[in-house]
Amino acid sequence: MKKLFFIFIINLFPAQQSWTLKECLDYASANHPLVKQATVNIQKNDRQIAASKGMLLPSVNAGVNHSYSLGSSINQSSNQRETLNTQYDQVIAQANIELFNWKNYLNISLSKLNKNASTYRLKQAQNEVRLNVIQNFFTYQNSKSWLEVLETQIAGIEEQIKRTEKEVEIGSRSKSDIYDIKANLGTLQEQWVSAKNQRDLAKINLLNALNIIQDSIDFVMDDNESLVQEDFNTTDFTNKLIENNPAYKTVIAEIKAQEKNIDIEKSYYLPTLTGNYSWSTFYNKSLGSNALFFRVQVFLISLVRIKTSRFLLV
Repeated sequence: MKKLFFIFIINLFPAQQSWTLKECLDYASANHPLVKQATVNIQKNDRQIAASKGMLLPSVNAGVNHSYSLGSSINQSSNQRETLNTQYDQVIAQANIELFNWKNYLNISLSKLNKNASTYRLKQAQNEVRLNVIQNFFTYQNSKSWLEVLETQIAGIEEQIKRTEKEVEIGSRSKSDIYDIKANLGTLQEQWVSAKNQRDLAKINLLNALNIIQDSIDFVMDDNESLVQEDFNTTDFTNKLIENNPAYKTVIAEIKAQEKNIDIEKSYYLPTLTGNYSWSTFYNKSLGSNALFFRVQVFLISLVRIKTSRFLLV
């Protein structure tokens, strides 16, 4: 029973994971809050596109009314006010559709342009997050390597002190040499403490860049990883860097969206063609007498002209 309990405790504390730079970049590109927020904005744009397309569909309204009137009422047969107790039931159905409204089509185009801008913002956020991770990753690796160098030097000086003490015992060296070496050891130990603090701070910054709370990951260098060799002095490289930059594409998409907004404002000067279909039926009955039944159907297509008070701002 004790053995099983011990194994259970071991399973609660898994071994520390080791991440390379590639794994850090993959995790940050998918899980950083800035990236998730940009992804949500794209989903919001998808819903806006669907809503804009929905404006092309007809709208349908229906209603039912049931009421009683006691006392003085209008007699539907003689159209005179009499002392009557009546029951009134009505069913109404109405459909409206904009047969032509150029603004609706422009809104669809604007929603698509906004989605393109949000997509470029997502790539821009991913690039910013990756750049921050790369900087903090190499800062941590540099701090860790410097700490390892100091530990190696301290271990070497400690061995040197042991050898010197033996040489002092046999009289081949003076005791002051030990003091000089120990002074150097103290200086290295101070540097080691400072380097350890810098390494810990660099790891905290890296964890923050990855948006990871628990310190359960060891970040290591992958010897197989290599940087892509590029000629940074060529004109083609500079042009490609600008044209493929998500920040540049975001600005271009936003400019197109603003131009589309101007077109939407201009569309208010265009006429709109709307269609309307109404159907209603009602049942009116004087309590204690025969019922009256009426039904009305209307189909209407109307052309709405623009208002002269509409201002255009360019």
